[in-house]
Amino acid sequence: METPLGSEKAEGLAVDLREGNDTHDVAEKLGFEKLSERGSKSTIRMLFFIDIRRRVRKLCLYRIPTKTRLSALRDSTGEPHILEHSVLCGSRKYPVKEPFVELLKGSFYTFLNAFTYPDRTYYPVASTNVKDFYNLVDVYLDAVFFPKCVEDIQIFQQEGWHYELNDLAEDISIKGVVYSEMKGIYSQPDFLVQYALFPDTIYSLDSGGDPKVIPQLTFEEFKEYHNKYYKPSNAKIWFYGDDDPNERLRILAAYLDQFEMGSTETSKVQYQKVFKTPKRITEKYSVGGHGDFAKKYMIYLSWLLSEETIDVETELKLRILDHLLLGTPASSLRKTLLESGLGDDIIGYGIEDQFRQPIFAVGMKGLSKDDVHRFEELIVKTFKNLADEGFTSDAVEAAMNTTEFFLRRIILAHFLEAYT
Repeated sequence: METPLGSEKAEGLAVDLREGNDTHDVAEKLGFEKLSERGSKSTIRMLFFIDIRRRVRKLCLYRIPTKTRLSALRDSTGEPHILEHSVLCGSRKYPVKEPFVELLKGSFYTFLNAFTYPDRTYYPVASTNVKDFYNLVDVYLDAVFFPKCVEDIQIFQQEGWHYELNDLAEDISIKGVVYSEMKGIYSQPDFLVQYALFPDTIYSLDSGGDPKVIPQLTFEEFKEYHNKYYKPSNAKIWFYGDDDPNERLRILAAYLDQFEMGSTETSKVQYQKVFKTPKRITEKYSVGGHGDFAKKYMIYLSWLLSEETIDVETELKLRILDHLLLGTPASSLRKTLLESGLGDDIIGYGIEDQFRQPIFAVGMKGLSKDDVHRFEELIVKTFKNLADEGFTSDAVEAAMNTTEFFLRRIILAHFLEAYT
């Protein structure tokens, strides 16, 4: 569950909040009108915005690294991911086994989920019915701050990992929702790119959990993680809609006033310094038992694009450039690679901006060993040609139109219907 949250406007505002910048100018550019700004007993900052063109109500609560103190990610045991699953398995006020499932069945929600990113965890809810919305907010606040999972080891074992033996003649196996989910993800070799690009930061670790080390996580460490980081002083709460801000504060006060200022340690994400020279990493991966093994090589070329966080305008430029390079079969880089005949298919995600520093990654699978070097040469040659010759005005206009259309839609990947 690592899909970006909400609309592009919302994400732009959330990113700006994450970096601790003044959000007012950015919010105005994104079409928001500021209603008010409030503080709380536990020093959490709350900014209330309304999109003057839409009236849907949304809440986004997320545990997020700030600019001070220590990192909230200690290893790759998947603490954030397992906790994201586990807090939605009952809470102090809502002690049912699966309140999340009950909400899915009985709420008027337009969006209801949770996401683990490499450096933060989102808990978003949305509804066009204000009474239902406040109920969703209450359920989520209670789940995040007072979950049953820190008292019930069985929830940790169910969502994280546990040993299982169904037949005495069989070997003991490891099961668990997150453990099984991450085993599937780790079967894809492209998962290694992020860790290679950020060796000196928490991005070199896996917030989702490495199946090899998930079983090293203990229940005590799991509880300690929640106790340290799931506090208001390490969170941002963001409302979006035309409901009454005073009612929001009333609901929040019931939870936030139970915490004192400085009652938790906050977290930090370091910047990765740009490499002085290129680095090459070679890994083995399973290719299955059939086919031509001589053409089973895979290559990624990746670049760290900045030594610090980029602003919204630069991010927009990168999105347009990404579309020009890879967005369609006729895009310059994609067309060149497909027509080269070097491999079976293009892999990689182009521009990726979910980290504090943006990256660009592109690759190809189904290459021979000799073609790996040819792929590198072709990429560099293509970039040099584009730098010298540029793009046609028609291609630039088409890329800008596509990007504008994309940003005008209220989207969440394949959950588009939730916002229309």
